Amino acid sequence: MPEPRSEVLTRTKWLDIHYDPHFVSASNAASILGLDRFKSAYTLYREKRGEIEPPKATINMRFGHYCEPFIAELYGEATGRNVSDPGDYAVYWHPQFPWLFSTLDRIIGSERGPGCLEMKKPGQFSKADWATDNTIQYQVQLQV
Repeated sequence: MPEPRSEVLTRTKWLDIHYDPHFVSASNAASILGLDRFKSAYTLYREKRGEIEPPKATINMRFGHYCEPFIAELYGEATGRNVSDPGDYAVYWHPQFPWLFSTLDRIIGSERGPGCLEMKKPGQFSKADWATDNTIQYQVQLQV
């Protein structure tokens, strides 16, 4: 399979494609499949049609994003892997499906080659989900 095409967008352009009905992001995939506990496929459909406003970033979401550099640094120290930041608005387009894209949290290097690091900051009430591996929506995002 060919390598994905990548490009760095402005925040405005990134938001445009993220909410454009012609494109699907990795973070949309679980909603489309009915596996996202926070957003139904119908809600995503209405967002993409412009019928409802996209959600605002919550404090937990903003805090998680703020913690990413530190978490990535700790991950690199613990694993010995190189960790690089492609940028908040760097997108990677699927080589076979031009409508599918992802925005990686970090790129990691290992003896097996490059990979992606998806980081989540669980909220205080989601500890049980992580303990029981009820994280399918994040697994879907990572696989995309």
